[in-house]
Amino acid sequence: MMENILNLDREFLIYLNNLGSNNWDLLWLTLTNKLTYTAFFLFVIYLIFKNFSIKQSLFILLSIAILILLTDQFTNVIKDSFQRLRPCRDDTLNFLLRSIEVRCGKYGFFSAHASNSIAVSVFLFKLFSNNNYTVLNYFLLLWVIVFSYSRIYLGVHYPLDIIFGLIVGFVFGILSYKIAEKLILIGNTINGTAAYAASADATTGVIGVSVASGGTATIEITFTQPAYANLTSDTTVVEI
Repeated sequence: MMENILNLDREFLIYLNNLGSNNWDLLWLTLTNKLTYTAFFLFVIYLIFKNFSIKQSLFILLSIAILILLTDQFTNVIKDSFQRLRPCRDDTLNFLLRSIEVRCGKYGFFSAHASNSIAVSVFLFKLFSNNNYTVLNYFLLLWVIVFSYSRIYLGVHYPLDIIFGLIVGFVFGILSYKIAEKLILIGNTINGTAAYAASADATTGVIGVSVASGGTATIEITFTQPAYANLTSDTTVVEI
């Protein structure tokens, strides 16, 4: 059973890899380079500081750095444990693949490019889920697809390396965000600056709002119950 799966993986790699051409090699070598996306991630850092307080932003960046470190190191542990040779290290594939990547590590299961890219993308998607950044979400999805596929195009990973890398990275991204959300309440923001929790009593009309320190919150209260017909809506700015 496992041998059949690995053979299919091998055949799928050969098919996908040979779809490439010399005219596109330089482009895919560029797309697989992490430095290519420097401007994009500088923009992401700008969005983080724009939507969160300085303390929150620094903690978010630290969380992302730790996420990448943990995901990358876990990937390396799995690689050394399974010791599955990369396609570019397999002599039986020498004349069957277009292996154009200059650097080729020894073991490839699973792909760190795939796991790291989706881990960061999931974290950022969850982070900005309350903001209207549709274009950013599409770009993150496109980045994961292109970044991961580039490893197959260059002949340094099997499709299963990519698939398992995406699964593991997705889990790491979700868990990392959940932990960060609990620690700094990044899930709830008012005007993108302060975390809050709100509650209301339908019988008394008492509304309680607690705001985390380090931000400014604009609180708008609208009375809709008949008992409060004589009251008007009000907006209060709270400095913490």
